[in-house]
Amino acid sequence: MLFRTETESKDPEIDTLSFTELRDKLLALDPLDIDHVVKINKAEAEYWKKSEGYRMG
Repeated sequence: MLFRTETESKDPEIDTLSFTELRDKLLALDPLDIDHVVKINKAEAEYWKKSEGYRMG
């Protein structure tokens, strides 16, 4: 799987997208390809896992 860094992006719009907007664009590329959707779902699960935190009061 190939990932681009922000500096390597050829499309300036991509650099301004939120995670959910990017996910939606990726899914729209090939929504019927099970392997494609599974990869995106795994990436999303990892994103949210790394984004979780704890509330301390």
